[in-house]
Amino acid sequence: MSGTSAKADANPVDVRLALIEKDFVVVNELNRKMEAAVEKTSEAIVLMQRVIDLHELRLENRDKADRDHTDRLEKMSTEVRTTIREEIRELKSTLDEAIEGFDEQIEALETRVRDLERWRWFIVGGSAVLGFIIAKLPLFVALLGPAAGAGG
Repeated sequence: MSGTSAKADANPVDVRLALIEKDFVVVNELNRKMEAAVEKTSEAIVLMQRVIDLHELRLENRDKADRDHTDRLEKMSTEVRTTIREEIRELKSTLDEAIEGFDEQIEALETRVRDLERWRWFIVGGSAVLGFIIAKLPLFVALLGPAAGAGG
């Protein structure tokens, strides 16, 4: 009985050892799978980092391009404003010269109108005197008549 008992005693130890060995194989298999998963995850992280780096580079390039465009637009805006200011100054100068010329023409026309008005009043006054003389002509003829008849 002691032989069967030893086998019975050894048997549970062997069973435990076999279970531990089986668990060890399972743990090793899990460990190998975990290492493979960690390796794949590491590769994925490296690839994702490359994608992130590429996107960051693209964003930096876009930011630089945006800054360049903004700088060009600001420069063009400044040039346009400067050009507009110069054109306004030239236009104002031209308008001032034209206004000055118009003022001179207006003065000349006013002088001509005054001269014509003066002549008009001379003509009106002369016509009034002449009309008065013609209206009084029979009276003058009557007054001058005896003197005119004595002389003729």
